[in-house]
Amino acid sequence: MRLRGLFWWIFAAFSILLLAGVGLLTWAAATAIERLALEQSTAHLTAQARLLEPGILAARRAPSAPGDAVCPRFSDPDQLRLTVLSPTGEVLCRTSIVPAGAANLAGRPEIEAAMAGRTGTDLRYHNAVEADLLYVAVPLMEAGRVAAIVRLATSMPRAGEALEGLLGRAVLIGALLLAGAGFVAYRIARWRRRPLDAMRRAAERFAQGDLSGRVPVPRTPDLRGLAESLNAMAGQLDERLREVLAERNEQEAVLASMMEGVLAVDLNSQVIDLNRAAAELFNADPGQARGRNLLEVVRNPDLQRFVADTLASSKPTEREIVLHNRRERVLNGRGTVLRNAEGRRIGALVVLNDVTDLRRLENLRREFVANVSHELKTPITSIQGFVETLLDGALEQPETAQRFLRIIARQTERLSAIIEDLLLLSRVEREAERRDFALRSHNLDDVIRGAVELCQPRAMDKGVRIAVEAAPGSVAWVNAPMLESAVVNLVDNAVRHSEPRGKVRVAISETRNELVVTVQDWGEGIAAIHLPRLFERFYRVDPGRDRAEGGSGLGLAIVKHIAQVHGGGVDVESQPGEGSTFSLRLPKGLRETQ
Repeated sequence: MRLRGLFWWIFAAFSILLLAGVGLLTWAAATAIERLALEQSTAHLTAQARLLEPGILAARRAPSAPGDAVCPRFSDPDQLRLTVLSPTGEVLCRTSIVPAGAANLAGRPEIEAAMAGRTGTDLRYHNAVEADLLYVAVPLMEAGRVAAIVRLATSMPRAGEALEGLLGRAVLIGALLLAGAGFVAYRIARWRRRPLDAMRRAAERFAQGDLSGRVPVPRTPDLRGLAESLNAMAGQLDERLREVLAERNEQEAVLASMMEGVLAVDLNSQVIDLNRAAAELFNADPGQARGRNLLEVVRNPDLQRFVADTLASSKPTEREIVLHNRRERVLNGRGTVLRNAEGRRIGALVVLNDVTDLRRLENLRREFVANVSHELKTPITSIQGFVETLLDGALEQPETAQRFLRIIARQTERLSAIIEDLLLLSRVEREAERRDFALRSHNLDDVIRGAVELCQPRAMDKGVRIAVEAAPGSVAWVNAPMLESAVVNLVDNAVRHSEPRGKVRVAISETRNELVVTVQDWGEGIAAIHLPRLFERFYRVDPGRDRAEGGSGLGLAIVKHIAQVHGGGVDVESQPGEGSTFSLRLPKGLRETQ
């Protein structure tokens, strides 16, 4: 509340009260003055009449005296009018210059009182003199009876005239009182303004959400109660807001921590809320998405139909949805009706679980089962066919039997190699998941040369020369048997795809953060279309040639998993007709683990 407004309210109230008081006092003073003047005039006239009593009675006793002889003479008859009347009210004489009126005044109020033996008074307006006249009638008693009546009259000032005399003083007094009232109102306004301003500022802070401060409690009882009520209200609001904020933060934390996407829409498909996971799935901003139609946020017909079905159904719904954003994602959606605290239906709640990796793993599993079945079926079928041929009589032909048995032996070796690689791959994956593998400090030169020795027989059969360029001081924390298996697969792969009397180069190099084992050949090379899938299980660039050369199709997959176990990776560079280069990267800084 501003000082000006408070001042004018208080000043107006004081002014009205003071003006009313001054007016009433002025009127009361004028009335009192008029009554006092009336009383004084009555007493004066009565005294004058008593002074005239002896002379008038003496004149009345003289039988021969004329009627006007009983009236004494006044020097100023206009100021004091004398009338002598008989006991019956007949006028005996007058001393006024006013024209004579009625001869009998028995009907006048003051005369009636005097005829009854009492002093009578009456104040009334006289038209002839245009003024109020005070009449006093005094009975003159003789022998217990009214012998004559003396009536004296004089003019009296009216109440308005008395009031005019006080008006000047009343105006002056009123002006002084109003000035004092203004000063007092200003002081009271300032005194009242401080706690009210403090309460106003505190209320503004409360309205803005700042409930930490409190209102100073004044000494005035009524303002003290108001301040205490405001403080109590602020405390209760602060406590409730803290509870609401805590609940909201907990809810937001739960939703934000969920890996599943959560989407809530109203009955008109307007987005009520969505968590961070859902926003990432839809590439949307949660703040901008709230309040907008779902069609504006996510342009996916499958999701639109799923939300519409959930809104139309009273039972939970479930469906798989495919999102085509930067990459294809498969979502498992579960929807249910969204209700408020009163149980009224207000929308739908949809939970979206990203099952892309799960579906990919299922596809990989199906492909793996199919590939394993195909890879195992080929040697088993070949073995079964030749065994049946031998049983049907080929054993009687030694040369044919020997040739069939050699084929069976090769197929058996191939079958054994496939099984061994499957077991090795399974062991590597299991140890990687459990971290159940040991790293020791080893000289990479020893590991590389050991792997090359295992590949020398095949290389010598094909006339391929293996050149090793390794630094004896290259030490790394590795699992030597696993790393040796990886290098054997790379070198054996390079030998098999090299031309006869070709060359394979095995080298160790070092970068700032990694040690790199490079295996290079100058064989037929690999087309770029095959490079992204080269490390998948059972993927073959030339299936017929690989099987003829005895490959299991799992070697490069094993290399990739061994590199990942060591925290590294494997890369390939190849050009058709120019050969291939495989790089096995091992990070530096590893330490011994158990």
